[in-house]
Amino acid sequence: IAGPDDDPELPGAIARFAAATGYPVLADGLAPARALPGAGGGEHLARASRWLEAHLPDLIIRVGAIPTSRPLNELIARPEAELWVLDGDAGWRQPAARPSVLLHADPAATLDGLEVRLGRAPDPAGWADEWAAARTAVDGALAGWLASHDAAFEGAPLAVLAELMDTGVLWVGSSMPVRDLDAWWAGRREVRVVAGRGANGIDGVTSSAAGAAAVHDGPVVLVTGDVSFVHDLGGLVSARLLGVALTIVVIDNDGGGIFSFLSQAAVDRPDVGLPDRFEQLFGTPHGTRIADVAAALGASARDVDHRTLRPALRDALDDRSPGVRLLRYPSDRQRNVELHREVAAVAAAALEGPA
Repeated sequence: IAGPDDDPELPGAIARFAAATGYPVLADGLAPARALPGAGGGEHLARASRWLEAHLPDLIIRVGAIPTSRPLNELIARPEAELWVLDGDAGWRQPAARPSVLLHADPAATLDGLEVRLGRAPDPAGWADEWAAARTAVDGALAGWLASHDAAFEGAPLAVLAELMDTGVLWVGSSMPVRDLDAWWAGRREVRVVAGRGANGIDGVTSSAAGAAAVHDGPVVLVTGDVSFVHDLGGLVSARLLGVALTIVVIDNDGGGIFSFLSQAAVDRPDVGLPDRFEQLFGTPHGTRIADVAAALGASARDVDHRTLRPALRDALDDRSPGVRLLRYPSDRQRNVELHREVAAVAAAALEGPA
């Protein structure tokens, strides 16, 4: 399991080790290893299912920072597998409350050393083939679902960008965008994927992407939620003053969409204000007219839907002139929860096919 990591040697070492052992690679959407063939799909393969119960590993080797994906972290936390954490000098990056072996050594060098010791052996149990077949089945099912879906879906911008971007920087906002990245970003070796995770949360997302655009020659795209965008409107002014070329996709569901997935969305606790005050405390609708505000601050702004998203993104990526090109992609928070559950069901059904 590969989490975010800036070591340029690590993806190659992971690829060589996986080829030698037959171990499948599950890479976080922010991990450079996501660009390795067959390294995506962990969000759905690691989700609790009959298929996973029949394919639980005996050993998990984790490198890089903690993954974003909840299913990946739940797999890491399961006690059935021995857990090795190759942590280098990054510190104690192991929050799972379970026994583990922490190897404070360079992860890339350690994997290369293990690969040499193990040699290249066949996979008699077909372990790698079964994981590859499952991954292919899920990828095909999700691609078919998205192609046939005729309405807004918040994962669509990441899936479209995975097809359109072959170079540049993809900056991903917190909350739902970085989680949709895990499920829908196929990974491109020439595209650097970045997110402001950790203590900063939604602070300065637009400013950070503008800073990246100021020093990067290729296309820079920010995919962010509306709350993060409204929180950093001043970043648009900075981007205009810097004369950067930046594309921004604002997924606008008028609030904090991630909270509709969490337990408080279904809690009946009048003593703490739920459900009556859910919108006030967690949904936090702001009613801001995103495109109008962006235009007032100097951006070229337009609304797009599921039909116009792809051509609009293609046009924005082709335009390398200075300026901020903002695409507002409206969505509905409750419908978004339903669609994500539908996607999970499609993936689970696809997993019933592979052996």
